[in-house]
Amino acid sequence: MADLLKHTTIPIERAWNTWDGERPAEMVFLPLGLRVTPMAYAASTKRATFFPPGPGLRFGERSVDASRVRMGLSHAGTALDFGYDKAGPFDLIGHWKATKLGEWGLRFWMVIALSSEDNVPWTYDPETATLSAAFGHRHVAVRGFEPPLLVTAHENLQGLSAEYEQNGYWDIAGCQFYRQLRTDVVRASDGATGFEISTRNAPGGSSFSSGGIAIPNSTGVPPCASGGNVRKTL
Repeated sequence: MADLLKHTTIPIERAWNTWDGERPAEMVFLPLGLRVTPMAYAASTKRATFFPPGPGLRFGERSVDASRVRMGLSHAGTALDFGYDKAGPFDLIGHWKATKLGEWGLRFWMVIALSSEDNVPWTYDPETATLSAAFGHRHVAVRGFEPPLLVTAHENLQGLSAEYEQNGYWDIAGCQFYRQLRTDVVRASDGATGFEISTRNAPGGSSFSSGGIAIPNSTGVPPCASGGNVRKTL
């Protein structure tokens, strides 16, 4: 089985870090080239953002190894407290809370985008509301504090933001679970919530009881995952 490590010299305690200066709110697990990118969409302006450096991003507390990262994010009048914490060198927890709403809460969407440098397929299990992927013999697992509202796939981050800006948040054309695409996205509405990610060397090594990957949504809304408990590969 191929070893897909991209960087082998980075100290493991710094593997998860904010490595991209163009997207400071993004976390990257450098050895695998795995990226976790927050995006927000405001229906009031029909604009999406990945929070580049500028007035929409305010840096807060940050440890040297990024084991604790805090920042303030804002878009179209909505403000969020956003942060990351590491439960260990392989485990990342992200969380956010809306502190000010610029519009009706359900019209402002927080999206957590997962992408990598390789065309690695992801599997979504609606029974456990989890996503998982194998990078060679290393496995990645992500899940939300709540089940996802939608799990969609896009060619790249630009395709994700373009879908929102062109079609709005009500469009579910992207819910194609059988498409083999590079970037898998879990959509979430705003609120106090978060997600967990674990990168391990063997199947079943995740610190999650469900062993999966997902991002949360508003409570009471079923995930866009027809077919009951059938596993689907993106």
